[in-house]
Amino acid sequence: MEHEHKLFAIYLLKRLAYSDTTFQMTEQAYIDQAAAHLGIDRTILNETTLDSYEVRSMPSHEHDRMTILYYLLFLAEADGVILGDEKSEIRKIGFELGFRDEQIVKMIEVVESNKNQRFDPEQLLKIIRTVLN
Repeated sequence: MEHEHKLFAIYLLKRLAYSDTTFQMTEQAYIDQAAAHLGIDRTILNETTLDSYEVRSMPSHEHDRMTILYYLLFLAEADGVILGDEKSEIRKIGFELGFRDEQIVKMIEVVESNKNQRFDPEQLLKIIRTVLN
C-alpha cells in the first residue's frame, strides 16, 4: 500500500473512533497498533488529525481498500461493542471505499457475532466474493 493510502487509513480510523463522540483508550491502542503495522511513524500518526488531513487519492487496488475496511471493522469492535454511530460511519466509509452497503452490513454482523473471539477472516472474504460473483 502506498504511503499516502496508509495515512488515509489512519485518518479513517480516527474518523471512526470519533464517530460516537468518545475516544476510548482501546481505540487509541488499536490505532497505534495499526500505525505500527503500516509503518507509520508516531509523529506522523499524531499529526494526522481529522481537521488537518486532506484526502488526496483513494486506493485504486481493491486489496488496499479491503485492508482499510478490515482495520475499521476491528477498530469498531476493539472496545467490545459496535455502537449505532460506529455502524453508520463504517457504512459511509465502506461506500466511499467502493463497497456495497449489503456487504458492509453483513461484515459488521460477522464481526459482531464473533466479538471478543478470534475468527477466520475467510468469513469476511466470502461476503466480498458473493457480491463479486
